[in-house]
Parts: sequence; C-alpha cells; structure tokens
Amino acid sequence: MEAGLTVKILELFYYKAAIGNFGDDLNPILWPKLLGDLSRYNPEYTFVGIGSVLDERLNMGCKKIIFGGGVREVKPELEKTHCDFRFVRGPLSAKALGEVPYITDSAYCLKLLPDMLPAPKKRYKKSIIPYFRHKNTFNWTRFEQFTGIHFIDVSAPVSQVLEEIAASERIICGAMHGAIAADILRVPWMRLRFGVHGYETEKTSTLKWNDWQLSMQMEHVPFIDIPQQKINGLKSVYAWNKVKFYGSFYKQLQQKGRYHLSKESVLNEKVEKLEVALASLKNDYAL
Repeated sequence: MEAGLTVKILELFYYKAAIGNFGDDLNPILWPKLLGDLSRYNPEYTFVGIGSVLDERLNMGCKKIIFGGGVREVKPELEKTHCDFRFVRGPLSAKALGEVPYITDSAYCLKLLPDMLPAPKKRYKKSIIPYFRHKNTFNWTRFEQFTGIHFIDVSAPVSQVLEEIAASERIICGAMHGAIAADILRVPWMRLRFGVHGYETEKTSTLKWNDWQLSMQMEHVPFIDIPQQKINGLKSVYAWNKVKFYGSFYKQLQQKGRYHLSKESVLNEKVEKLEVALASLKNDYAL
C-alpha cells in the first residue's frame, strides 16, 4: 500500500491521497451536506462511506457504519465485529464479506444533492479523466494539445471536476469515480485501463470496476486496454517525434460503440434505495 494518509474527521473514515483524488475527496463534502452536523451522531461509531477501504485498515476496534464502500480483494482481512453494514458497493463486495447487503457505490448519493450537480453546458466534445496515480506519469497537458481531448485533473477540487464532466459530451475514464460521476450526470463514458496502477494491481482494479458495474446491472462493459509495455514501446519508438507518439494514443482512443450509461430505470431505483438507507441511518444514529 502506498504511504498515504487515512484520515478520520469526526465520524468520517476515508483514504486521502497526498495529491488529491476525486472519489475519496467527495467524502468530507458529501456527508456533512447529507447528514448535517456530524457531532449530532453517536460518537461511538465511525462512518465509512465512499472508497475501497473495507479491509484491515478498519480493524481499529471501534464500531463502524458501512455505507457504500467496497473491497479491494476477494478475501479482505476485515474483522466484521462491530460493523453495521447498511450496504456495500456491489455484489462482489457483498460476497467477499459474507453476503452483506449491497446497493451501489455511495457516490451516487450525489443525486440527492441537485445543487451540487452542474448544468450540462457542453464545451468539450470529448474529455479524459485518468486514474489519480497516472496524473504525474504522463504529460496529459501535452496530450490535450496534440489530440484535442480535454484533460480533467482528478485531483482538482470536486466542484471543478463535476463541472468539467458535465461540460463534456463524452468521457474516457481511467478513474472509476470519474465514470460514476459521468453516469450520474448522464454523460456517456468509456473505461480506459492505462498501464500499471502503481500500488493497485490489475486484479484489484478489475474487481472494483466489476463490483460497481454489476451493482448498476451493467455486465460485460467493453473498455480500452493500453498495457504498460505498449506505452513503453511507443515512448521508445517515438521519442524523437512527439506528434506521432501522442497521435498513436489518439488512434487507440477512437474506438466506437464503447461508450456506456446505466439504464435510467436502474439509476432511479438505486437512488430511491439510497434515500431510504440515508433516512434509516439518520433515524438510528442521530442523537
């Protein structure tokens, strides 16, 4: 695991990347808006919302409310004692933890806060939002200059990321919560698996994406896969010619028929369940 910072603010537990990461950074913004004053809740509990943190990091002895997080491994080392599983991200997380309930990723609670969702004023034909660990491993600004595909910085403020997703007609997503936000905003998205993910294995990445997609009844969603060896080979071959180097990536991203959205009926059903789960949580834990 990368030497990052796992923080607890009042009852909130989430992963905080040093460079910032949209999905994780939703936590301190979303939950105070939805739950209100966090000091009004039972202080014996820790609230675990958005993120793939259902593992040994939670084995700290305190009582926990699990509200939509997910696992990283098929057999997570999470002690379930004192865990109130309201729901987890998807069926794979539910199975890994012993058939606990699932709804979908709790980032979909954004739909319960319409004031946070920007108007769809389109400015970009196509945008790309890479996985946060790839921010500094590739020159995305130069990529944008050569290809015309708008770069969305996943470590930018949450409001900015949402605005730029809403302003896009199509989104290419290395960041899973970028794809979730696009799904919420009804912007067709396509997954990009781009090279190695640092401390996250390909197996872990696949588990997380499949867990979420299955929760939204999206099966066998195609994606673009650019393995690390291919990236290294292109860098070597085209080191002298930046136009050809970035152009080669542009061609690989022009695949048609791969953009996707969950069904509107499924989205509405999940949002209704999230609203019920939120009301139940407030009723049970607010002092």
